Amino acid sequence: MTTSSSQQALWAMCGAMMLSGMIGLLVKTSHMDEVSLTFFRCLIGSAGLWLYCRYKGYRLPRDRRSLLLTGIAGLCLVLNWVFLFMAYRYVPVSVATVIYNTQPFMLLLASAMLTGERISRRSLLWMAVAFVGVILVSGLLHDQQQDAPWWLGGYALLAAALYTVTSLLTRQVRAVPAAVQAATQLSLCLLPLGAYVLLADVHWASVNWLSVSLLGVLNTVVQYLWLYFAIQYLAMERLTVLSFVYPATALAVDILYFHEHFSLLQLIGMGLIVVANLAVLLKKQTSLSKPMVASAQPAQKTC
Repeated sequence: MTTSSSQQALWAMCGAMMLSGMIGLLVKTSHMDEVSLTFFRCLIGSAGLWLYCRYKGYRLPRDRRSLLLTGIAGLCLVLNWVFLFMAYRYVPVSVATVIYNTQPFMLLLASAMLTGERISRRSLLWMAVAFVGVILVSGLLHDQQQDAPWWLGGYALLAAALYTVTSLLTRQVRAVPAAVQAATQLSLCLLPLGAYVLLADVHWASVNWLSVSLLGVLNTVVQYLWLYFAIQYLAMERLTVLSFVYPATALAVDILYFHEHFSLLQLIGMGLIVVANLAVLLKKQTSLSKPMVASAQPAQKTC
């Protein structure tokens, strides 16, 4: 690995995480319902990723098992987007993002249940810390001051759970290149999503097509390809640390663009979740030879 490649990967990872942190801004300014917006993200994203796959000479998996697992994983991935976009509607972008970043704990628990792997006391302690952080961030302790009920942040938790299922399923088809898996997942969901768009009463006149286009091009094609590139050259520890550019960017978007105000308890809660994630991910990735997250979804959390 050359120093130049390492530096390029570093910037690619930072760029990908900054793009992830700006997804909430594009979702809120698109003025389109969550399912329709997901359809156009899949449409634009799959087209761009297939062009990349063609350029690289990658091919669609042919065995039925790989296609079935990829299809189910794609359905969970798309539903994950829908529920995360719904969370953005009701709670600040950074709040939904930080709650969504509890996904590594869900993956750790699910993996332990499926493989019988014992979870260390240290990891359980950090899970408890993250849980306290979620309670503080959600506004449960001061619900009367919130514009929306605290439990609407649960959409982000549901999205994280669906992402966990996607991660577990795509780990079963590691032989298929990541870009092919992602492109296949998005393509298989176009038909049901397209049927919804045709039947739904979408207010097309109010749609901000610039936001929709940027979500598909920048936050799906470019973001994913930057992640694939970064994962090839950066150590997992560095990838983990840089992944927290994602919630930091979301917080900046909330403060600078939406002029959100957060209580001290919410800020403390955000900090607890970020620290807990960092502690568990760094420990997990230095002790295991296999990456925690599937190849189709790069090793870091991303929308």
